[in-house]
Amino acid sequence: MRELIQDKDLMVLETLFPTELWVNYDHQCIVNNESLAEIITHRSLNESSRELSNVGGWQSNDDLAEDDQFTDLVTYVTQSFNPIYKHNNYIDGLKFIIVDMWANINKHRDFNKAHLHPNSDWSFTYYVKVTEDSGDIVFCDPRVRRHMKVQDNILIDHSNNSQHGIYTVNPLNGRLVIFPSYLEHYVEPNLTQETRISISGNIRYDRFGLVKF
Repeated sequence: MRELIQDKDLMVLETLFPTELWVNYDHQCIVNNESLAEIITHRSLNESSRELSNVGGWQSNDDLAEDDQFTDLVTYVTQSFNPIYKHNNYIDGLKFIIVDMWANINKHRDFNKAHLHPNSDWSFTYYVKVTEDSGDIVFCDPRVRRHMKVQDNILIDHSNNSQHGIYTVNPLNGRLVIFPSYLEHYVEPNLTQETRISISGNIRYDRFGLVKF
């Protein structure tokens, strides 16, 4: 338990139970997005879609992490996880692995229903080919008890992080978003005529592993 500073002239703010959302961008061009877009598009023509959270659209099998054509992306996700590892004070020797990874194609009006990723610790989405209005990813407030009383009618806006009911991230080519797997999220409809391509995956830790990212 953290002790509050005792000062009659000082009001102390403690931020309780924060939810992490990590966003990175492939500035070094580790991943060849054009090549991945071609590979995924070709795969979609020869592989039937899984039906999970997607409404319309196409979703590949979840074996992309084992495919050599996606090695650069696996490397990029691995490197991006390093600051998360340090920030969360994980024990030395803890091993994190990408347990599954899949591609998503959303065409006009396709979207993804609200869902979460069970049996994982962290999840991620990487944007291969997106345009403006092709569908933001929206995260939902995990504090279910907060919804006992809706406060929207007494708020000026939701600019204070404590008042967010949802949080939206705009997709950009080369942008990586990493979040706790328990965090519910959905993807808005693609309002464009352009194909929206992304890759998602799950990360799990192994306390008996000998290697860490």
